[in-house]
Amino acid sequence: MAKLSIGKGQELILDQRYCKVVRMIEANVWQVEFLETGKYETFAYEELMRMYMERKLKPANDALMATHMPNKEYRQAQIAWMEALPEKQRERAVEKYTYVIAVREAKLRYYTEETLNPVIDEVYEKYKKSGDDVERPNWSSVNRWRKKFIKSGQDIRSLVNQHDKKGNRERRYPQDLEEIIHRAINETYLTRERGTVKDTVDSAIAMVADENKFRTDHTRLQMPTWSIVKRLIQAIDKFDVVVAREGVEVAEQKFRAAADKIVATNILEYVQIDHTTMDSMLIDDVSLLPIGRPTLTVCIDVKSRSILGIYIGFEPASFVSVAQCLRHAFMPKVDLNMRYPSIEGKWIAFGIPENLIVDNGLEFHSDHLEDLCYSFGINMEYMPRKTPWFKPHVERFIGTLNRDVSHKTPGTTFSNIFEKGDYDPNKNAVMTLSSFKEVVHKWVVDVYHKSGHKGLGGKSPNEVWESMINDVIPPIPADPDIFDGLMGGTAKRVVSHQGVEFSRLQYNSKELREMRQRYGDRFETKIRYNPTDICEVYVEDPVSKRLLRVPVVGDVNKKYAEGLSLWQHKVICRHAMQSTSRLTIEALAKAKQDIRKIIEDDIFNKKLKTRKKQARFNEFDDPRMRNKSCESSPEGRQIEGIGTDASSSDEDLLIGDFDDVVPDFPVS
Repeated sequence: MAKLSIGKGQELILDQRYCKVVRMIEANVWQVEFLETGKYETFAYEELMRMYMERKLKPANDALMATHMPNKEYRQAQIAWMEALPEKQRERAVEKYTYVIAVREAKLRYYTEETLNPVIDEVYEKYKKSGDDVERPNWSSVNRWRKKFIKSGQDIRSLVNQHDKKGNRERRYPQDLEEIIHRAINETYLTRERGTVKDTVDSAIAMVADENKFRTDHTRLQMPTWSIVKRLIQAIDKFDVVVAREGVEVAEQKFRAAADKIVATNILEYVQIDHTTMDSMLIDDVSLLPIGRPTLTVCIDVKSRSILGIYIGFEPASFVSVAQCLRHAFMPKVDLNMRYPSIEGKWIAFGIPENLIVDNGLEFHSDHLEDLCYSFGINMEYMPRKTPWFKPHVERFIGTLNRDVSHKTPGTTFSNIFEKGDYDPNKNAVMTLSSFKEVVHKWVVDVYHKSGHKGLGGKSPNEVWESMINDVIPPIPADPDIFDGLMGGTAKRVVSHQGVEFSRLQYNSKELREMRQRYGDRFETKIRYNPTDICEVYVEDPVSKRLLRVPVVGDVNKKYAEGLSLWQHKVICRHAMQSTSRLTIEALAKAKQDIRKIIEDDIFNKKLKTRKKQARFNEFDDPRMRNKSCESSPEGRQIEGIGTDASSSDEDLLIGDFDDVVPDFPVS
C-alpha cells in the first residue's frame, strides 16, 4: 500500500480540489496552491491531519488512481507505463522483482550468503528450464534489490535500471571491472577465512588477467587498484560484513551497544513494540465487579522515546492486539482531546516506521503481520534469544508506566509478591476499564511526553520529536479505508454472482460485479478482513492487486455485523447452534442479544476468569448500545466459548474460518 508524507511538492486532493504543497511558511504551517484557480491557502499541519482522518485529504498519485480511478482507466495507465519502457529494461526489472518476491516468500530471518543462495538457485533453475538466457545474480545483489524495493514502498519501478536519467556522467571504472571486483570481494573478503584487502586486490587482479586473455587490445580492462577495492568494500553495510566474516552471533554481539545507544538517526527509523499484563485489577463499567488485569501493547520510537501507539483491552497478546496498536501508531491522534477532555496536551507522535523491532512471540511471527509490514515497506527485526539489550526502551517504558500509574491506583496487583502483603486487589479495585484507558492516555500525553529523559540529554520526547519533524515528515497510509483491510487477516475465496462468502456472511457490491465482468463469472482471489469489525471485507483485484471494499449484503446483516468482531461472531454462532440446527441471520441477531443479557445477568455469579472473557466479548461494543440494568441471576447460565470450561477454545476462535463448526445458513 502506498504511503503519504505531507511535504514540499506533494500533490493532494484536498476537499475534492486538486492542489500542490508549495512550502512551509513557519513551524507546522504549510502553504498550498490550488492548481485549478491559482489561489494560495495556508493550513496548520494538525488541520491537514484532521482533514485526512475525515477522508477529505488524499494523495493525488498512483495510489489514488489505484483506489479511485475506474478499473479500465487504471489498467490502461499501468499498461501504458510498462509499454513505455524499453524491452530490455522492462525484462530486467521483472527479473529482479522475481528474485525479490522469492526472498520475501522464503521468510528468512537473516539475509546472508548461506540463506539467500538456496532461494536464488531455485529461481535461477526455473529461468534455465524456461530457456531464458539470464545470469545468476550474486546474493549481495539480490539483497541490495530487496532493500531498495522495501525502501521505495514496494514500487517495482525502484528495480528499473535508470542509467539514462543520470545526466552527463560517466563511470570512473567500467561496469565489467566493478562486477569482477565485487566477485573477488565475495569470494575472498566476505568469507569466514577473512581475507584481507590485499588478498582481495590480488584475487581481483588475477580475475581481470584471466578476463583480458579473451579480450582485444582495445577492450582490455585496466588492473584494479587498492583504492577502488577498498572503496567498494567500504560501501558494504558493516553489519553484513561482520555476518559474512565472523557469523551472525558475533555480529549481534558487536552491534548490541550500537542498538542500545540507538543506531537510529531520525524519528521513525527504529520502533520497538511489546506486550505486558498491567498490574491493575479493573472493574466492569456496568456491574462494578472485578474483571481482571488488562493487556497493554505499546509501540515506542527509539530516537525520540515518543510513544507512537498503545492498545489496552482484554484481547490476549495476538495479531489483533498488535494490529490495533500499530493502527493507533500509524494514524494522527486528532480526536484524542475530544474523546478524553481531561487531557490538556496534544499527542503529536505518529507515522509509519522504517524498522519494527519485535521479540519471538507467536503473534509477531504471524503471516498476517508480515504481510502488513511488507505492504508498507516496514522491515521487521526479530530480537534474538538472550539479547535483552535489543529493545530496552519499550521494556523500560512498561516498567515506568506500571510504577507511575498501576502501582498508584487502588486495585494494583504490584509487580513483586513481597510488596503485596495482605493487600487484596479484588476487594480494593475501583477503576473501570474506560477510566483506566483515560488515565493511561493522559499520563502519556501530559506527563511522559513532557518529562525530561536522561537518554535524550534532559530533553523531553515532545521536544526531540518537534525538533526533527520538519526534516522527517511522518508517512501515513495513503488511504485509511483500505488500511483497515490491511490490518486484518487474509483468506482465499471464490467470487461468484453471490459475491464472496466469509464466515457464513455474504458480501457483494456493484464494483465487485464489474470485476466479475473482467475476470469471469467465477474466479478465485484473495480477500482481507478486519478481525475487529466484520461489516465489510476487502477483495483483491487479481491483476492490479488493489483492494476493493465490499460491504455485507442486506440491511439486517449490516445491523448485525456492524462493529462486531470475528471472535464475537463465532461465539454467537456457537450459542445459536444450541437452540437451532439451521442458522439464519435472525437467529444470530437474537443470539447476540441473548448473550449480552446473559453476560449482564451472570457476571455477578461467575469467577474472575469468566468475567474477564465476558468483558472481552463486550470490548469492541459501543457502551451506549449495552443494557444498563444488570440483575443477578441464580441460574448461572454458561455461554459456549465464553464460560470457564471453554478457555482453551478462545484462541482457536480468534482468526480463521468457522466452516468446520457452523453449518450453512441463508443470508437475507
